[in-house]
Amino acid sequence: MNKKNYSEKRLARELGVSQQAVSKWLTGKSVPKLQLFYNICVAVDVSPNDLLLWLEDDR
Repeated sequence: MNKKNYSEKRLARELGVSQQAVSKWLTGKSVPKLQLFYNICVAVDVSPNDLLLWLEDDR
């Protein structure tokens, strides 16, 4: 799923959100709250720019 090979479940637990929320982000059904953006970048080891590009490509 990412550079650190997190599972949806592990990422959800680390961010304090549901696994369903992470799944919706990955499938483009929703986007994460801005407050979580930095934490997601750190967790999956991607730059904010790369994450934004990925989110944009999914729309």
